[in-house]
Amino acid sequence: SSTSTRIMYTVFLLLGTIVSCLMLWDQVEKSIVEHDPLGIFGKVCDEAGAGDKCELLAGHLAVYRVCFAMACFFFLFMIITIKVSSSKDCRGGIHNGFWGIKFLMLVGLAVGAFFIPRGDFGVGKKLLFAAWMYIGFIGAVLFILIQVILLVDFAHSWNEIW
Repeated sequence: SSTSTRIMYTVFLLLGTIVSCLMLWDQVEKSIVEHDPLGIFGKVCDEAGAGDKCELLAGHLAVYRVCFAMACFFFLFMIITIKVSSSKDCRGGIHNGFWGIKFLMLVGLAVGAFFIPRGDFGVGKKLLFAAWMYIGFIGAVLFILIQVILLVDFAHSWNEIW
């Protein structure tokens, strides 16, 4: 059960990564600019002075929105499963099952992220943008430090085995 749960969460992460990569495809970027119901990407392109290269900017903004939805999804389940000691716990059951509902929830979050007005995502609001920037910076630094520690530990363990 634990292995299948890890595989399913990995599949969710892989699907989100694939969708993010697809958002950077030329045809998808052009389609995003052409079918922009809220005018989010067009206004950002005008403010940035992107001109003819607007679809390149729109693709990257779409990736941010998909990744925002994935981060919210995984953060929610992190909060739900804090201090779960057994898979027999009610919250453990939520963690290990309900894959169809979780998939629909992730898709709903990703689609919903495209309907968040641009001002609410930090563009045009300097304070919110600065907060997101610092949160991202601190998170990135912590992530890199943890990865370096794990890499050094792996190299040390591997060296002891050989």
